[in-house]
Amino acid sequence: MRCDTAFHQLVSRLKVRLFAVAQVCGLLGVLSGGLLGAVQALAQAQTDAPVRFAYHEFAPYSFTGADGTAQGLAIDLARRLAEADGRTLNAVRASNPAGVIDMLARGEADVSNLLGQTDARAELAPYTSALGTFRTLLFAKKDGTERRVEDFAGRRIGAVSGSVGMKVVKLVPDAQVVPIGSLDQLIMAMMTEQVDAIVAPANGLQSRLRLMGIDPLVDAIEPALAEFPLVFYVSPQRPDLLAAFNAEINGNLTPAEISAFYDIWFGTPTRIIEREIILWGSFLLAIFASGAVIAMRRSMSHARTVKRLGKETEENRLLVDALDGVEAAIAIFDDNFRTVHWNKGFSRAFPEMIGSMKKGDHFVKWSRNPSSAAICLRPSRPMKHAG
Repeated sequence: MRCDTAFHQLVSRLKVRLFAVAQVCGLLGVLSGGLLGAVQALAQAQTDAPVRFAYHEFAPYSFTGADGTAQGLAIDLARRLAEADGRTLNAVRASNPAGVIDMLARGEADVSNLLGQTDARAELAPYTSALGTFRTLLFAKKDGTERRVEDFAGRRIGAVSGSVGMKVVKLVPDAQVVPIGSLDQLIMAMMTEQVDAIVAPANGLQSRLRLMGIDPLVDAIEPALAEFPLVFYVSPQRPDLLAAFNAEINGNLTPAEISAFYDIWFGTPTRIIEREIILWGSFLLAIFASGAVIAMRRSMSHARTVKRLGKETEENRLLVDALDGVEAAIAIFDDNFRTVHWNKGFSRAFPEMIGSMKKGDHFVKWSRNPSSAAICLRPSRPMKHAG
């Protein structure tokens, strides 16, 4: 009897404990299921939310267009990669490349514009497979005698603040480093001789010079000072995005597709038939340096053209149409140095500037704008404003 009673008591205790264990397991199952669901929901929310694309003004890689939207090679490539994974892109502007990386590190952005891969940046954010190469060169005006890197030893060399150019410029012996806010301002500093040369990625700068119509006036000093793989940096908090971008880059994005994007944004060298306009533009660059507006009269061929076409409104329209067909950035001023018209080339070259300028503005306002490295025509007699 005693054995039977002890046995039944043992069985009862085991049942109670097994029931308790079952309850705990059930609770753990609920918790794990809830946690898994929360993780899945978070992942889905990240996928559904727009990818925050941090960029700085670095045309034609990334810049703010005349309509206020982010444009450029990097934006097009990032959008292509995001859309392949069912994601959309939302551009967020930063002050410079260093600011872009800081936004990723703080979780304020998800992916950067195209930047050179460096060890210092890699410590703050991971990066994708390479999509090309930054060849960083020294550039200088052609009217100088310096044609080798060593010729610029001890000279004033400009570079964009927060860019890899700020480190590369130190490869020039005893260089006096001059940090400058943007690529356009860097070009202006070179053309107005505020600096003796500048350091910048070759294809980006040369494309910008072509768009401004002044590429025949500038020399690229070979060999390259440095080369960097061209990559997208991704926030450390978005390993899913890094994996998705790399999968598309390595699996589906073809060299031909990448080349097509480059063709859209980098263009071709200035044609010979445009050379007269571009060479005449060097007078304006001298004007920006000296403030001598009267030097614009030296372009007699353009003065005769404007005078002849400035008689009637219809003739003015013909001139406007002709200028819109020229790749170079051109603005026209009347006899009182008030703005009459700027061509489409000017709008493409200086989208930031167009928003703050209007017809009738005096030349002085234009010349003080740090972006205005354009060719400007001034007729010898007043011209009716072409709408």
